[in-house]
Amino acid sequence: MIELNKENFDKETKEGVVLVDVWAPWCPPCRAMGPIVEELSEDFKDDDVIKVTKLNADEYMDIASSLGVTGLPTFLLYKNGEVISKKVGMTTKDFLTEMLNNAKNAE
Repeated sequence: MIELNKENFDKETKEGVVLVDVWAPWCPPCRAMGPIVEELSEDFKDDDVIKVTKLNADEYMDIASSLGVTGLPTFLLYKNGEVISKKVGMTTKDFLTEMLNNAKNAE
């Protein structure tokens, strides 16, 4: 899984379909979602279009703020550098998988 930071954020989100999990270590729902996001990363590791990434909101508060993140966890879905979907709060692996596959298959 790719850990995003100031140096790699733009590069990692500019091409393909990218899920960004904005989380914080003190956030219980974020910790609960952690294993699900890890599973997604493993599920899509051989996909040449889809990437699953994480952004620690505590370490990179400026990035999280610039993205309009107001609650954690926040899942941002990028396609070719543009945010096309946003989900705040806990969700299911099935929901995130469907979100990724729909974005990949959309024109």
